[in-house]
Amino acid sequence: MFDTAGMNCPFRWFISIFLSAFGTLAVSFWPYMIPFVLTIDEAVAPYSSLAFMFWGEGLFIFPLMLLYTMTSYQCLQREGRILA
Repeated sequence: MFDTAGMNCPFRWFISIFLSAFGTLAVSFWPYMIPFVLTIDEAVAPYSSLAFMFWGEGLFIFPLMLLYTMTSYQCLQREGRILA
């Protein structure tokens, strides 16, 4: 009925301009986490903390969060079909 092929073009332009501006800002402060105060090397956590976060959150909590998100999405999708 309607040609919607070109309707996403302004949105895509906005996203590309925003990402390029944000990327330019990030590159301009590159070695610093806090500009001219704290570098990336100074801000790194100890290895034991990083390992704990990887094993505790990365392999246990994150998959549970994904499972919960998928389950709730499917539940809401079913309810949407019932209401429609």
